Parts: sequence; C-alpha cells; structure tokens
Amino acid sequence: AYPHLVPESGRAAREMALGTIAVDPAGIRCPTLVLGAEHDHITPASVQRKIAERYRSKYLEGQGHGHLGPPSDLADPVTPDDVDVSAVLVDGPWTHRVVSANGIGLHVAEAGTGPLVLLLHGFPEFWWSWRHQLVGLADAGFRVVAPDLRGYGASDKPPRGYDAVTLAADVAGLVRALGERDATIVGHDWGGLLAWTVGTLHPRVVRRLVVLGAAHPVRLRAAMLTDPRGQLRASGYAFAFQTPRYAESLLTRNDAEYVGELLERWSGPSWRRSGDHYEAIRRYREAIRIPKTAHCALEYHR
Repeated sequence: AYPHLVPESGRAAREMALGTIAVDPAGIRCPTLVLGAEHDHITPASVQRKIAERYRSKYLEGQGHGHLGPPSDLADPVTPDDVDVSAVLVDGPWTHRVVSANGIGLHVAEAGTGPLVLLLHGFPEFWWSWRHQLVGLADAGFRVVAPDLRGYGASDKPPRGYDAVTLAADVAGLVRALGERDATIVGHDWGGLLAWTVGTLHPRVVRRLVVLGAAHPVRLRAAMLTDPRGQLRASGYAFAFQTPRYAESLLTRNDAEYVGELLERWSGPSWRRSGDHYEAIRRYREAIRIPKTAHCALEYHR
C-alpha cells in the first residue's frame, strides 16, 4: 500500500530513520530539525498515580521559523505556580490512561471504536494538539489515540531514547500494546518524522501513513544543502537548542515566553485571530514547564 516507504538499500533505510525534516513536499518550511544523541541527565518518572488522582536575541533576528523578533503580547499568561502532569489531563469526550510500550509508560487520550488511528504531535506540543481530530475521527467510526510522545506531557521522561530508532519503536510498541496489529499513523512536525521512520523500520504496524508539515528526511536534507538562505535559515532556531542548560532556560524562562513566540511565528493569520489560538498557546506554555519536559523535548533536536 505504500511501496515508497521501503528503501532500496540499507543506506537509504538509515537515512530515512536518522534523517531530519523541515520542508514538506510543497515547499512549506516547518519547525523541525535533527534527532540526536542520548544523555543521562534525568530519572524516569511514572504518572500512574497522577492519572488515578485526576483524569481530566532577545532571540535570533531575521525571518523564518528560527528567527524571532520582539516578543508579542500573548493572552492568558502562564501562571508562575509549579506545573505538574495534571496540567495536560484535560477533560473532554475522551479517556486518559497510561499504556506500557517499549519499556516506558506513554500517556494517551483515547476516543471512539473501530480501526485504530494513532495521532503523533509535534514540538512544542502534547496530545491536546489533536483535540478536534480526536472528536471528529471518533464520530466518523474510528478508534482514535493521541499519545504524549516520550518525554512530553504525562508520559515517562527517561534519561535516554530520543533517537529516531527508539522513538519509532515506542510508536510500534504502542500499536501492539493497544491490542492492534496495525494502525493508520498520522504525524505532524516531529510526529511526522516519526511517522516516516515507523513506516520504514516497522512497516507491518502501518496500515496507512499520513504526514502533515514534515517532508521526507531525504527531501529535507537536500533542501538544507541547496537552499541555505531559505530552509537552512528557517531551521536556524534549532542550533541554539544544542547548548546545554541555556536551551532549557530559553524554553522555560518568563513562563515559557519563547514557546509562545515560536507558536505565534509558525501560525497562520486566521488562526492567530481566533480564541482557540490563545488557549492553545497558554496550554503549550504550561505543558513545557512540567519538570524535565523542556530537556526531553530538546533531546529530540540533539
């Protein structure tokens, strides 16, 4: 059903698994770069108890996704209080639970019955970015599951495993842990990169593949090399993420103001004028401040 996902050589498989994405086939630049190395900075954390208790230059200058100008005023600033995983257990027409997959606990929001559709979020988001699709696809007769990826939201935050191969194994393991043989895998941004990688490394669990805002890794690499003033410059924000401690501080200081700035710059004009936009920014700014989340999210880029 998707022969284009099967590489012709081992080298091609490695490129697809370990490559980077930031340009979609239509040429739209997307805020995604470089999966990377493993580190030993944090300790795994379980959220089972939380689930049971509550189910519910200043920055870079210029243009493009990675170059931010002066900060804009954002509605509903994040409160300065400590944030925990309960911040992402948003109530709605779905259920929350933790599923063990690939040796970690992944928090999922689930709705509906029928063929499985797995929705993979991007950076700097969490499962809630699929809130509208959860309801719409469930009403259309699908079993819809939106996980917090490794290190995000209410999922475990282990010290390592943020490379493409391990992350793809998380997704494949989740499909099986949900009691299914395969699923329609839908990915956006970093979730799109994982979708490409799962299709390459675990094709048997992929019934259909849907990728939004995330080009094939080989296409991205070509654009990075041939369009330094465009794609390379648009991805420049991620270079600052390579600096330990500074990058974590950049994401979380001033109630995660930088996260709000990124989302403002990456959003279309119609959505920026909606109330849903400001609510989303408020929740994403809050979620990135859950302990260890900023570090784990940055490990994807490293």
